[in-house]
Amino acid sequence: EVWYNPGDEKYFGASAGGARVNVIDAVSGVWLGTINHGGAGGHSVAVDPITNQVYIPSNANVNDPNCLNGCIYVFANPAEQ
Repeated sequence: EVWYNPGDEKYFGASAGGARVNVIDAVSGVWLGTINHGGAGGHSVAVDPITNQVYIPSNANVNDPNCLNGCIYVFANPAEQ
């Protein structure tokens, strides 16, 4: 899935079965970085255009005790840091 965030003019791309989301500047087309969340099944992504927080759902992650039944990871936007 690809998500466009009008709040900071960035694209966020998640891949099926991937544990990361790539961030691309929508204006310049430059790759800005990757969010590594470590969860499986994180093929979706959403970004709040006001706070620019990134939301990534994940299947259960046995390596994360807070995500044993699945969860939604919340990240500060790496392009904002």
